[in-house]
Amino acid sequence: VVALDLKGFGDSDKPMWRRNYRVNTLLCELKELICALGATNCTVVGHDLGAMLGWYLIHQYPDLVKKFVAISCPHPNVYWDDLPRASAFNTRWVHFSQLPYLPELDALKGDINIINQCFNHLAKKNSQETYVEAYKYAFSRKEDWTGPINYYRNLPFSRVSCLSKKVEVPSMLITGNRDQFVHLESVVKSTEYVEKFVLKIVDGAGHFPHQEMPDDVNKMLLSFLIIPEVPRPVEKTPSKGLVNFMFGAVSSTMKYGNNVLDSVQKKTSGVVNSLPTKTLYFGQSSS
Repeated sequence: VVALDLKGFGDSDKPMWRRNYRVNTLLCELKELICALGATNCTVVGHDLGAMLGWYLIHQYPDLVKKFVAISCPHPNVYWDDLPRASAFNTRWVHFSQLPYLPELDALKGDINIINQCFNHLAKKNSQETYVEAYKYAFSRKEDWTGPINYYRNLPFSRVSCLSKKVEVPSMLITGNRDQFVHLESVVKSTEYVEKFVLKIVDGAGHFPHQEMPDDVNKMLLSFLIIPEVPRPVEKTPSKGLVNFMFGAVSSTMKYGNNVLDSVQKKTSGVVNSLPTKTLYFGQSSS
C-alpha cells in the first residue's frame, strides 16, 4: 500500500502557480508515479479531493486502475453543481477561492478555525486533540494553503466529457449519512457513471467515515478488494468399489487440508496474491 500527500499538501512539493494544478497535469503526474512504482495497474482509494482525482483518473486512464474506491466524494459532473450550503467549502467559498491571496489569508484567521470546522469529529475526543493540532501545524503558513486552494481554482471548471459509455472499472462509493460536505443524493447519482459499482452508506458517520468508524470502513474495503481464490478442480478417478471410494475421499480431504494450510502460511508471508499487488491511497495529508 502506498499512501501519498497530494501535490500541494504535507511534505509534497507545493508549486504556487494555478496552472500546476490543472487536471491533465495532475493525472499525468499520478500516472508517472504509478509507473515509477513498477506497477502496470493498481487499486485507487481516495477521499475528498483524492477521490475526485480518482474519478478523473478512471475516465482518462481506465486501464491503469484495477479497482476504485471513492470516499465522501461524488462524481465531478455531479459534485460541483450540488454543494451543500452548510459546507465550509460551499459554492460561495468556491467563488471566493478564485481571488488571489485573500483565500489563503482568510484560512489563517482565528487560530486556523477552518481546521476546527473540518475536523471537529477529532476534537470531540480529548485523546485525539493532538491530531487537530498536527493538522494546524501542517497548515500554519500562507504557502501551506496555496496548493490546496489551487485545486479549487481548477477542478470546479473540469467536467468529464464523452460519457456515452460508462466506466467499466469496478468501483465502490462510501459515504456517511451525516456528511455535511456532500449530499447523499449526489453520491447515489454518481453511480450512473460506472458500469459496476457497490454503494456503501456508513450510518452515523460524517465526511470522514474512515476516521470516525475505521473498523466498519475497513470491513467494506476488504470485502471489495479481496480477490477470492478459485478452487482447484479435483481429479476424478474410476470407481473401484466402496472401500477404494472411502480411501479416495480421505486422501482428497487430506490433500485439501494440506492445501489450506499451505495457503494460510503463504498468506501470512505475503506470497498469495489475494489482494491487489498495488493499492494507492490519495489523501490530502498523511497522518
